[in-house]
Amino acid sequence: MQSLFLLMNRERISMTGNEITYKINIIGTPKLITKLIQQSTTVSPSFSENEQRSYEKVTQVIKQSEYIFTLQFTFWSTLTENWRESRKGKLEFYRHTDGAILVFDFGNAESFTDLKAWSDELKQYTNPQTPIVLLGIKSEHAEISTQMVREFAEKLHLKQFKTSISNTKVLRRLGRIIIEQILQHGLSAMLKICIIGNNTNNNLKFGNLTADTKWDTKYLHTTGHVIPTKKVIIDKTVVKLIMVVLAGEEFLGKLRPSSYRGASGCLILFDKGNAESFSSVPRWYDEFKNNVNDISIPVALVGIGADKDEITIENGQDLADQLKIGYYETRINDKYQITHILREMTETLLNRVDKSREKERKNSISTVSQFGE
Repeated sequence: MQSLFLLMNRERISMTGNEITYKINIIGTPKLITKLIQQSTTVSPSFSENEQRSYEKVTQVIKQSEYIFTLQFTFWSTLTENWRESRKGKLEFYRHTDGAILVFDFGNAESFTDLKAWSDELKQYTNPQTPIVLLGIKSEHAEISTQMVREFAEKLHLKQFKTSISNTKVLRRLGRIIIEQILQHGLSAMLKICIIGNNTNNNLKFGNLTADTKWDTKYLHTTGHVIPTKKVIIDKTVVKLIMVVLAGEEFLGKLRPSSYRGASGCLILFDKGNAESFSSVPRWYDEFKNNVNDISIPVALVGIGADKDEITIENGQDLADQLKIGYYETRINDKYQITHILREMTETLLNRVDKSREKERKNSISTVSQFGE
């Protein structure tokens, strides 16, 4: 089995996958949008041409947790008077849209009445789940009332915002809101990973270091486990990891079997500075495999570096090879490497889920064919 061994040298660990690009369409009056772009970003628009239509785009980078989101704001540079009837270039403009911002001017009634047509166009060319926010630009001489905007937003179930044209942070703020909506509605899988091993403190620190939710350590003394959660993004697929962190004390052994049920994967941790912790790995492996319905569930071994290691990299790798599981090494306070381990494990589990679904689909087709004969 190919090893999942993780080198300790940070420079050799790829960050590929932590950088995610989302395409956000800004829709409304072209002149208004161009002015908004110029005021709210320091990046010069890059001109893109296609055979049918011209549009512009600017990018903005937002860092959130361990992820780097590159937002590609795309908007029409020109529009003909009969844009409602024209279909030229629209397929390309809306292709791969991840979110949208509808913009109107409080001082221009026509820009507001056009919103219905814009929203209908969005529904026609994009996924129904595409997050959309409504942005109104303030004006000294308002032609549109706040009540009208509120009713429109409620009817289409849109979040509404109001800003001045000179607000330099508005796109960044809306970008974060759209990212949150994408992550909230884009959840496509929930995976349960058990984190086990002799050293309870290491188990807990490993599970909680990068988690989105933190759990109090006192629960370990009564229930024998805590359950932090974490969202991981794989190729724009949002996965929620439910990390069941189990205590290693022997007297809690009777409580552990129920925690293994429904697990998608398992990480067995051992302390490289403690030979007993290492020698207990086969016992933990057997305990997990004996309490799950599917013995093919992926398991990986993680060596936790100590001030004075008793267990070498070769020792850890040899044991992992014997058990036919992957092997990693990290320090217990290294958030970067622990994130990388959880990410690679998630990719492995997600690929397994995809293969299982594909197998079920083929079996279903085969069954239908047999009945059709």
